[in-house]
Amino acid sequence: MQPACPKCRDVTLEHPEGRASRLLRCPTCRGTWMPKDEARLEAVGSLLDADSTIRPGTTEDGRTGLCPLGHGILIRAKVDADPGFYLERCAICHGIWFDKGEWNALAQSHLMEHLDELWDPAFRHRNRQSEAEVQASLQRELGPKVFEALEALATHLAERSPRQKSAALAYLHQRVNRD
Repeated sequence: MQPACPKCRDVTLEHPEGRASRLLRCPTCRGTWMPKDEARLEAVGSLLDADSTIRPGTTEDGRTGLCPLGHGILIRAKVDADPGFYLERCAICHGIWFDKGEWNALAQSHLMEHLDELWDPAFRHRNRQSEAEVQASLQRELGPKVFEALEALATHLAERSPRQKSAALAYLHQRVNRD
C-alpha cells in the first residue's frame, strides 16, 4: 500500500530526496508525515520547508485525514499560536502530520517540547486556565474599559496580514513609549 497524503488524499507521499529518513512529504501541498521516533531528531527541521506561511481556516487546516500508514482517522489538536492551527496525529502509531509551515511555527514556540501533550485534555485545560488568569489580572490592572478596547483591537488585528500586524504593533509601541 502506497501512503497517501491525509490532506490531498489521492497524492502519494514521497521520501524527501537525498535523505535517510522515514519522513514522508506530499509533493502537492508540501505537508510532512513524521513518525513518532523521527519527531525528536534535531535534523528534522532542515527537511521541512522554510516557508512559515500558515493559513488558518483554509480547507487543508480545517480538515483531518487518514493515517498514511493505514491506522485510521487522525486526531486533531488545536495549537494556540499566532496564527492558531491544527495538528493531526495518529492514535495508534503517534505519527504527526504537519501542514506546510506548521513545524516552523512550533519550533518558534515553547510547544515543541510539549508536542505529545497537545492531545492531552489536562494540558489543554491548564493552558486555557493560565490564559484566563492572565486576562483577569490584566483586566483588574487596566480596568474594564481599556481591557475591552485591547480585546477589540486584538480581534481586529488577528484578521490582518503578518506585515499589517507588525506595523500596528510597532506603531503602538512607539506611541506608548513616547517621552
